[in-house]
Amino acid sequence: LAAVGLTTASEAHGRQAHAAYARWGAAGKLRQLEQSQAFLQPGDMVLIDMGGTLHCVAVDDGRELWTMKLGGRIHSTAIVYEGRLFVGTTDGVFYGIGKG
Repeated sequence: LAAVGLTTASEAHGRQAHAAYARWGAAGKLRQLEQSQAFLQPGDMVLIDMGGTLHCVAVDDGRELWTMKLGGRIHSTAIVYEGRLFVGTTDGVFYGIGKG
């Protein structure tokens, strides 16, 4: 994966699945993927690892745009509301990240 610029399997899966669903016109599956992953703006996807790090990647080519290490492990699904990403961690903190 590193050879093609992807650092985790989830980045590879997210990018490939999004591109495939869009190409096939599978609107329902594309909506399902977009609801299960956090998109802060069109073309960016936030992936979460259980170790407590957020990874924002470009959907089109898998480039990592930014990372953020949070204070605890993440065992929940993040949501995006009005351009902000919200996620809770095991350290008891509920994070709101982004403009707003």
